[in-house]
Amino acid sequence: MSISKGAVMLVLLKTHKKRIAWCLGTVLVYGVLLGVVVPKVALIQAKKLAEQRLGLTLEVERLRLNPFIFTVDIRQLALHQPQGEKVFGFDRFLIDFEASSLFRWAWTLKHLELTGLTTHLERYSKAENTLSRLQDKWLSSVSPGEPVLSNTEERNSDAGSPELPRFLVRNIRLEVESATLVDNVPLTPFSNIIGPINIGIDELTSLPDRVGVHRILIKGDRGIAVSWQGDIDLTPMSSRGEITVKGPYPVIASDYLQDSLPIVIDSGDFSMSLSYQLQAFTEPSKPLSVSMDNIDVSLDNLSVKNKASLEPLYYLERFALANASVQWPEQTVLLPHIAMRGGEIWLQRDAEGITNVEHLLASFNAGPKSSSPNSAITSSGSVAPTQNAPALGSAKVAESMPWSVQNTLFELDGWALHWLDKTIATSPEYEISNISLALRDYVFKDHAPLSFDYGLSLLGGHISGQGSVVPMPFGSLKSSVNIEQLLLTHLQPYIASVAKVSMSDGAFNGNALIESQSEGFSIESTFAITDLKILNDFDGAAGPSQDILSWKKLTFDNVQAATQDKAVSIHRIVLDKPFADFAIEQDGTTTIDKILIAQAPPPEEPQAVKKPKDEALNTADPETNFHFSIGSVQIVDGGGYFADASLPLPFATKIHHLNGGIESLDSQSQAASDLTMEGQLDEYGLLSVKGRLSPFAFDQASDIALSFKNVNVPNFTPYSVKFAGRKITDGRLDLNLKYTLDKGQMIGDNNVVLRSFDLGESIEQPGAMDLPLDLAIALLKDGDGKITMNIPVKGDVNSPEFSVGDVVGQALVKILKSAITSPFRLLAGIVGGDADNFGQVVFSPGRADITPPEREKLDGLAKAMKARPELALNIAGVFDEQWDLATLQQQQFNGQVKAYFGEQFDSLSLSSKDYLKYLESRYETLLLTPALSQLEQQFISPEDKKTLDKLAYAKAVKQRLVEKEVIPNEALRALANQRADNVKTLLSASAIDVKRLIVVEPLALDVNSSNDLKMQLAVTVAD
Repeated sequence: MSISKGAVMLVLLKTHKKRIAWCLGTVLVYGVLLGVVVPKVALIQAKKLAEQRLGLTLEVERLRLNPFIFTVDIRQLALHQPQGEKVFGFDRFLIDFEASSLFRWAWTLKHLELTGLTTHLERYSKAENTLSRLQDKWLSSVSPGEPVLSNTEERNSDAGSPELPRFLVRNIRLEVESATLVDNVPLTPFSNIIGPINIGIDELTSLPDRVGVHRILIKGDRGIAVSWQGDIDLTPMSSRGEITVKGPYPVIASDYLQDSLPIVIDSGDFSMSLSYQLQAFTEPSKPLSVSMDNIDVSLDNLSVKNKASLEPLYYLERFALANASVQWPEQTVLLPHIAMRGGEIWLQRDAEGITNVEHLLASFNAGPKSSSPNSAITSSGSVAPTQNAPALGSAKVAESMPWSVQNTLFELDGWALHWLDKTIATSPEYEISNISLALRDYVFKDHAPLSFDYGLSLLGGHISGQGSVVPMPFGSLKSSVNIEQLLLTHLQPYIASVAKVSMSDGAFNGNALIESQSEGFSIESTFAITDLKILNDFDGAAGPSQDILSWKKLTFDNVQAATQDKAVSIHRIVLDKPFADFAIEQDGTTTIDKILIAQAPPPEEPQAVKKPKDEALNTADPETNFHFSIGSVQIVDGGGYFADASLPLPFATKIHHLNGGIESLDSQSQAASDLTMEGQLDEYGLLSVKGRLSPFAFDQASDIALSFKNVNVPNFTPYSVKFAGRKITDGRLDLNLKYTLDKGQMIGDNNVVLRSFDLGESIEQPGAMDLPLDLAIALLKDGDGKITMNIPVKGDVNSPEFSVGDVVGQALVKILKSAITSPFRLLAGIVGGDADNFGQVVFSPGRADITPPEREKLDGLAKAMKARPELALNIAGVFDEQWDLATLQQQQFNGQVKAYFGEQFDSLSLSSKDYLKYLESRYETLLLTPALSQLEQQFISPEDKKTLDKLAYAKAVKQRLVEKEVIPNEALRALANQRADNVKTLLSASAIDVKRLIVVEPLALDVNSSNDLKMQLAVTVAD
């Protein structure tokens, strides 16, 4: 008989009724308690705890706990501040446990999900934020006796259980809807929203030999994105995968630091991707192994501006690092290719001369100092951790093996540097463009070399080169430099700030080889400035054009310099077709004075550090002086204009076809250098310079001879006017100047020959020499019409008052003054006569005859007059009113006595009776006083009072009678004219044209101490 299943069940229920009831009751209680009561109690306690301990309001839409399938499901949880601001919340939190945890002896989750997560974190001060405030509230609300676990105890607790618990999570899903970060510490609060963040992990476990897979995607409100995917094994720790990072991180960082930075980054897209592999080992001797490969980093459109003015500072079109790798513990970094393209830098200098970089640095320095870094740079250039930085793996590996960093190619391409200079009135702007730099095959270690090449465009030209260098530590540098067509016209704004000139043309070209070693620096180069043309920006150039300085080419050939040898040598300097225009203006200013613009004086040096110039020179160390040598300096086909408008008649002259130079200059040699120059003056004049000089000690041993041949003297009329107040109507000049310098002392011997030289009309000129120049020329001009002068020059060139022109001028004035003031000395020198009285004729009292000694003197004067045909003599007769008058009175009285006595006169004596009677008769007739009786008493012998001294008495009477003789003035002048006529007659007898012998009005003179009357002749210019 068969029994149905229903019957069996019924029997069982009846048999185990109580047991079944207990089981069902237990399950029901278990379900109600864990599924209904516990969630409600937990929710009530959680809300109470949040409010009492954190001061927050907790809201939960639903909390479900399924005790049968072991799930916990929380929906719409939110924590709010009392003001209603949401601090934390999520849409759903789900945990799905597996019962298999009991059999695996490991926590096993089938699914872990947290979605719709939102949070709001705020930083209120450097030490206070949302989390710290919550922590403070939590700790401040601790009930008495409630244990509090400190941070130290937590760390010690964690340190005591380093091993991971056994767990397995089959699937993790984490979705962050948004995370709002607010920082109120900066003056301008910073806010940023991160999200959504999606994290997915499969098979995350600490069980051995099981690998989990993860996917993490983070996005932000400004387009930031982070992607990380791969696999992970926690026992032992290992992971591999790929990481990608993108977003405008430089802009975000700039916004966050905007109150502490003087700059703003308004664009910049960062991107990075890499693959990695991480492996930890259970053996303590094996360090952690980290490998990062296929590292690609790029930064695009980075723009940095000045925050205050929003002027651009820096722009980078693209930075790219491609296929790099990092290996640990091998400590190797491979950087195959680094490229920085399209970079631009803006530099400017304000009106005070301070650059924008200096302003920015000042702003940075004014900010707070950064804390000490976590790493330091070793002497070899590698990065080593500091004492407090955590080490990776074995410390022995890090200590024994330095980092090896290798770069195959580093490129700068398409860069530009912009320069704005506001110190110049025109605010010039310059650009260095097409900047390129390539560094190749460099290993970042000591003494490792790298090769490079570079190029840039500047001032309309191009600079390029290549070489090699050992940068760490700096050991050697070798580089070539090629400079092509740098246009000097671009420098016009700077030239215009110091001189009133225009650089209308000119280019710089050159090449150089630079070498630098630890012991010194050396350079070998050849360079030239071609087609230079500088125009004046003011009126007053001497020449017909505005050119004041130009040349076809200035070449410095084979320039070598070495700091270790303290030597600079130049094989040759060649100046081809130079031209210079120099003028003196009406006010005495020169071209240089006109073109130079006065500059503000430099700040005065503090008195404490001032040192006299001589003392500064004396304290210089001779061993530090450089040795300079130049093989030769050559001028080819030079020319120029010189003008002087300060003269009453403007003067100008032209120099052309100037050729020559100087050979072998050496600052350490005592040998003088040979100087040779030759050129043309105006149309037919010749200029030549020869000599020896020591350019580095010019005042010590130099000998220079200058020669001017066939120079048209009328061209120098302006100088003759200024110097002498006279024009020059005719003449040719040969001038030989020879100067010798010996220990600072100049000795000059200047020979001047003037042919057919004539002065013209006078022109009033203040300061002109007040001398009878016609007479001077007549005295100096010989019978052939030539004037020959030797002008000695002496002076100390070390004296600040020394001037060659002044010294020569003074010597010339001295010669002219000597000729004019002592003409007979010059004439005596021609014939070898006595220079002391060559122009004097001596006469006896009352006489006009010429004695033999005076005739000899006049014969010599006649010869000198023949040698100076343009001279004439002014002959002025002389007389002495007393000296000649007494003689004439005596002569007239004797004539009267002789006429009275007739032939008897010759037999009479002064004391004879008849002569005495004649004298007494005339005395009484003329009623002279005293009376004769009284006069006679003066000559009575005092001894006997009777005897008369007749001779003395007679002389006294005669003298009184002679003194009463009346001589007319015409007699004295006639005597003087007779003397002049006698001199003229004697000189004319020597074939001198009587027109050159001019008798002038007589002169009244005084007899000298020798009782001689001297007639002084005077020279003048013949008509």
